[in-house]
Amino acid sequence: MGTLKLISHAIVDIDGKPYQLGSLTIARTLSLGSDLPYERVFSVAPTTAVKIFDIAEYLPDFDFLWIETDLDVLVQFATNSSAEYFVKKLLGSGTANSYGVPFTLGADDTQRQDGTINLFDGTADTIEQIYACNESATDTARVHIFAAT
Repeated sequence: MGTLKLISHAIVDIDGKPYQLGSLTIARTLSLGSDLPYERVFSVAPTTAVKIFDIAEYLPDFDFLWIETDLDVLVQFATNSSAEYFVKKLLGSGTANSYGVPFTLGADDTQRQDGTINLFDGTADTIEQIYACNESATDTARVHIFAAT
């Protein structure tokens, strides 16, 4: 069974006060269930959406997900139950071929909710499809996705 080691660190300066988050030396370790990787880079034309992951086509699930982009994109995560989805805006660097801050998940687990805020009693589900929609009206975005199980 494969393992993934993730090192994350950020330094934030607000009004001269530094905040250090994470560690440069301590890795977080995730176990991969099936040793199956999936990695692709998509060119997403201006104001279009592209499917970048589908459990029916690529992996049956994922234990780790990493998405990064050079331009701002909307990322839609869809479940199969009731065709429900959620959308996250992922900020790119603004520079072609230079990725911005990555978005990561440590599992494909999600939960459908009944619409009540602060009541976490929904039905368990999983992310089954992921789409990326380029927000730029003029430039093509590069979206890099890596998933593993």
